[in-house]
Amino acid sequence: MDRMGRIDWDDFNVLRALALAGSTARAGKGLGLSHQTVARRLRRLESGVGGALVDRSGSRWGLTPLGRQVADRAEAMAQIVNGAAVLSRPAVSGLAGRVTLAAPRWIVPLAVLPALAVLRGRHPGLQFDLLPEAAAADLSLVAARTMPPGPSARRLASLSASLYGTPASVARMEAALGADDLNMHAFSQTRPHLVTLEAGGGGNVTRVQDFETLVEAVRSGLGVAVLPDVVGRALAGIVACSAIDLPRGSLALWCVSDAETPRAAMLREVEREILRACRRLLSA
Repeated sequence: MDRMGRIDWDDFNVLRALALAGSTARAGKGLGLSHQTVARRLRRLESGVGGALVDRSGSRWGLTPLGRQVADRAEAMAQIVNGAAVLSRPAVSGLAGRVTLAAPRWIVPLAVLPALAVLRGRHPGLQFDLLPEAAAADLSLVAARTMPPGPSARRLASLSASLYGTPASVARMEAALGADDLNMHAFSQTRPHLVTLEAGGGGNVTRVQDFETLVEAVRSGLGVAVLPDVVGRALAGIVACSAIDLPRGSLALWCVSDAETPRAAMLREVEREILRACRRLLSA
């Protein structure tokens, strides 16, 4: 058996987690593993690949060029697998009832409304209530770095993302830290947040409750934040931090629902169509 035949997919997930978290402790926390297990699985993956994936020379581990390539490909594979799981579910006909859907405002016209139009044509008995992002709903769409809490959370798509801020905020960020140090701050929080850094000083993290507040805080000059490029590029007076390239999969769109509800078939059909709309959006 060749080297690649001995690789465990779970080891790729560990590498993906390390790429985002920047340390074995944070990667392990996100995966429910000890940092010793994370380190052991990384060594096993390196043995299978036949090269060093992690630079262990500093206090904070980073990826080697080979490690970045492998992590990017693993992220692409994960998105394909997760999407196929949703799309492969059998189609349902004759659905009727009301579905409540909470979503960030920016994704509603781009993916949610097109999906609901298709669903209403296919299932005239379906009715929808569109709610603000933080509201309790049958289905909730969440833009987040890691899996959000909920009875059932599924990753719909990776989002192309960058660090955005006002020109002054971005200039302060770029002057304060290099790319490796910045990633430690930018990915240390799971909730939407802004990062403010000053040259020669420490970092300040401001956490917010929802994506809309995050966008407004960026516009106000409070700090920089990871935003989907489809959002950041459309904001007047906001620029991307060109000196920092975020890892692939730094931001994702998640769907949170209750998989055990008696209305699960109806919710799965809505989720499936939203996934299709997201794919059309991201491939455009």
